[in-house]
Amino acid sequence: MTSRSLFIDANEVLPWHQHPGIGAYTIVKTGTLTVEDGCGGEIVYPQGTAFIEPPGRVHRGRAGAVPVETVQTFVVPVGSGFSVNVPQACGAPLGVDECKGNGWFDFTYPRTFSNQGDCQQYVITGE
Repeated sequence: MTSRSLFIDANEVLPWHQHPGIGAYTIVKTGTLTVEDGCGGEIVYPQGTAFIEPPGRVHRGRAGAVPVETVQTFVVPVGSGFSVNVPQACGAPLGVDECKGNGWFDFTYPRTFSNQGDCQQYVITGE
């Protein structure tokens, strides 16, 4: 388990990344943090907000007009980093419902899927 304070300059955009293990638990102490999802969409977290960054889900943070300070806690396998920079990608699916219809086709990280069942199997087993 690792905890850290992260300081992000005003208008700074962090690189695309994902968190191994069980993800990251984040509290926004100051400022407003926008988290962009590699699959599209974004969520704005104002000061005082707490949220979970799911494992394997590609995302990046963006500060607003004022600097942002966060406190994060990570639980990762021994010897692994707590944040892994990756190219922008859509992944990993968070639940079997994201695989339904043609949703499975959108995921590109950590791998692509051949069909809905393949995507759902990955969610269930991690393989």
